[in-house]
Amino acid sequence: GYAKELTDEQLAKQKELQSKVCERSDIVITTAQLFGKPAPKLIDKKTIERMKPGSVIFDMAVESGGNVEGSIADSLQNLNGVKIIGISNLASSVSNHASLALSNNFNHWITDFFNNEDSSINFDFDDEIIKSSVIVFNSKILNERFQ
Repeated sequence: GYAKELTDEQLAKQKELQSKVCERSDIVITTAQLFGKPAPKLIDKKTIERMKPGSVIFDMAVESGGNVEGSIADSLQNLNGVKIIGISNLASSVSNHASLALSNNFNHWITDFFNNEDSSINFDFDDEIIKSSVIVFNSKILNERFQ
């Protein structure tokens, strides 16, 4: 099936509850993005004004318009003591860490499954790690996420 769109009343109630959660939070991270459309505004200035000074909002959708009213790409805003962080292309700032983590995973995977006696990888598909990490084996797609 497909998701039913919320009524205006339901949307208002959802926004009210969300606003109350934001007011009590020290940090709020937003990530909502819609492919090919501007990011939905989730946090308005009224909500921000009710948040405690020193609170932080991290708008990770700032590149596509932002989820937070007043967030600006590649800047730090301050509204009544609430810091609004809008860093675009966040993934590029952690590329070294991501590359290190990926290469470390490859190294451990190979070390764990390498058979020194015959210099081969032991493809035991009863093992959860092998089962979830091998996508193609003997020209067949094994991982259901890619079928």
